[in-house]
Amino acid sequence: MNPPYIKGNSSSGQLINDPRDFYVLLGKGRGVRQSTTMPPGDMTSVFGDWSKVGFTHPNKNVTKISTVPQAILGSTQGQAVGYGSIIEFESGNGFTLKSYSTSSTYPNMWNPQDYTDMDAPVDVFETQYSTLTQPAPSVGGLSKYTLRNNICNQFPFLPMYDTDWKRGHLKSVHYFNESRQLQNIKKYEYFYPNQVNVFGYKIFDVSSGNPYNAYIHGKYYLPANWVAQKKETTTHFNMNDTNPLVTVKEFEYTSIHHKFPTLEKSIDSKSDVIQKRYYYPEDYNNRVANITTLKKNHIIGKAIKTEIIKKKSLIDGTVIKYNDQGDPSEIYKYENESLIPPSTHNHNLLIPPGYQKKASYGYDPLTHVLNDVFIYGIQNTSYIWNHDQRYPIAKVGNALSSDISHTSFETEEKGGWAYYGNPVSSINAKTGSNYYDLGRGSISKSGIGANSTNKFLLTFWVRRSSGKGNWTFLGQTEILDTAWKLVVREVTTNTVTITGSGIHLDELRLHPSNAQMTTYTFDSMGDMKTSTDSRNYTVYYDYDAFRRLRTIKDDNGQIKEHYEYNF
Repeated sequence: MNPPYIKGNSSSGQLINDPRDFYVLLGKGRGVRQSTTMPPGDMTSVFGDWSKVGFTHPNKNVTKISTVPQAILGSTQGQAVGYGSIIEFESGNGFTLKSYSTSSTYPNMWNPQDYTDMDAPVDVFETQYSTLTQPAPSVGGLSKYTLRNNICNQFPFLPMYDTDWKRGHLKSVHYFNESRQLQNIKKYEYFYPNQVNVFGYKIFDVSSGNPYNAYIHGKYYLPANWVAQKKETTTHFNMNDTNPLVTVKEFEYTSIHHKFPTLEKSIDSKSDVIQKRYYYPEDYNNRVANITTLKKNHIIGKAIKTEIIKKKSLIDGTVIKYNDQGDPSEIYKYENESLIPPSTHNHNLLIPPGYQKKASYGYDPLTHVLNDVFIYGIQNTSYIWNHDQRYPIAKVGNALSSDISHTSFETEEKGGWAYYGNPVSSINAKTGSNYYDLGRGSISKSGIGANSTNKFLLTFWVRRSSGKGNWTFLGQTEILDTAWKLVVREVTTNTVTITGSGIHLDELRLHPSNAQMTTYTFDSMGDMKTSTDSRNYTVYYDYDAFRRLRTIKDDNGQIKEHYEYNF
């Protein structure tokens, strides 16, 4: 199947509307009468057919010339240009074609009553002429007149009926392989369950010195709604484009407490209906755990309980307990040897019967970054972050964050080590851009908690600043020169101190002997420069001027992968 390319070289981007000039002439003479006077020149009257204007100004001519955009601040999801189609290429994996709703699908309108799906109020854009004081008999007329045949692109230039809330939503995704053969299609349908139209008035004073306080005012509406996904249809094609497999997901929103999806229904390959039910903070009583705090902090869109039901039996379930910041602190999974129907949701109970704790997470009390992950029955994982908590500089398996230390001297973060000298910036650093000169001061670590039965592993890279010589550390002597050498020591004491003269040091690690540490360094733009595994084997990454990955080198500086870009 040939891919549906966008035809021609034109962009699919669309502006909402163009500006337009307006001209208004509000009649002549006194009293209310039928005016047939046409405006001068070739500019169209703001009233369309001038002969049908139902009033004139009581005292004098009123003329106004304006230039206004048809859609003030019109946008697609906040952007001035909305793209209906986007093609994304991924080298080696083909490309995708994504389609979105735009202003051509849902335009801003002068007369939304002409669109059957708009449900616009019948009196939208009604424009009237009013005098707030009853005119004298000699002036004639009544206190209010409706301007017949008048719409909002005419005086007093009312805002359009804005449908931005319907634009910018993903309609479909076509997936193609490198041979331009269609693999899958995903189509999305939405519905708009709770449209609200807030009305306003725009008023223009046409009294112009007469005693009758005359005004032209127009009524307009500002629509608002929330967009909910109704259906997702996926079509999988084989090599011959025959007998495609179609799967459908349908979403329901049945809660009276919130507007998040409560049910997802799909059909598996055996034509069995699978239901996935969701429960959120608003589905629980405030006395349960920290539900009140989550609601107070407006953390209401994260599912706490998820149930998967097949053939009326609960086959899987997950409960996530969140901390006050909305981060998961504990995860529970449903376990039962027998397939039984799900119990009725209890809004007073966070952890239902049959759920077992499977994981817990620990966070830094000040920065709230993830420090520890405890997977029950599997080794734990802990982290050390850089100085501004943006990137993990160390990931350790089978150890607590309180038992690990690491630094490669890249930032202000010392990773649990104590030293007072400034790192040295050099292209010859083992990892990253810096190393440490022990001549500027020693490095130490206390409170390790190591002993003969709880051994820790200390590793780092060292070299001499010049020449060749011996260096003794923890009872062992190393022969060093200006090339980096890995030093490995077993630590069984509570304190360790590293000293030396003319010794450079980098990639300093300490952790329990049965743990596995992987460390990372990043450049100032946040791109990873090095990755060093538990064997102290380092991989180096290089980027071009556009921050695209260019070269990957191994521990010996040999190129393992290289990328070139033609755009």
